[in-house]
Amino acid sequence: MKNFGTIAILIGLSLSTAIASDAKTDCAQLRGAKPQAQLEYLQGERSALSDACMIYAMDQLARAEYAPSIDVLIKLLDYHIPDPHKTGEPFVQQTVPWLGTWYPAARGLLAAGKTAVPSLIAAIADAGTSGLIRKNATELVLLIYREEVPEGAAVLNRAGRAATSPDVRQRLLDAARDLAGKCPEPQRGACLANALK
Repeated sequence: MKNFGTIAILIGLSLSTAIASDAKTDCAQLRGAKPQAQLEYLQGERSALSDACMIYAMDQLARAEYAPSIDVLIKLLDYHIPDPHKTGEPFVQQTVPWLGTWYPAARGLLAAGKTAVPSLIAAIADAGTSGLIRKNATELVLLIYREEVPEGAAVLNRAGRAATSPDVRQRLLDAARDLAGKCPEPQRGACLANALK
């Protein structure tokens, strides 16, 4: 039921609400910069980037639906917004939490929609992808296909069946099954059927 609630909430949210951040994200350095400059900032050495500017850049790329940022945003799917209790900043949750609440790279990938799916599948398939990025990428496939949830499982299943490497095939088929397990109850049967074809 929890997963159905997440999908239903996202369907009801406008994209501008979905990409809004509750964290402090003012970044004078990038204010007014074009999407290419936002992307270049995110390609810098992560340890040298400020949290506020990273979040700001990701939000700006989401608003611009800047397709060239997809691969960089996928690499940042493990970047978690700092815990507000540790930063000392006041924190008020103004939206219903979803993946993009804590992982701001998800906002731009959701905004990109199905354009991002081939790169998300490639990340899921890649042995070098961390477990967290793979998990978040799988959840994003579910969210991107929120209006046709069983198709999300089918897309991952088809990619797995087409893979020539047994390891890649297994990672993609596992992701299809994970996605199917998160499908809302009325569609779970169709999701499982598509994941197991």
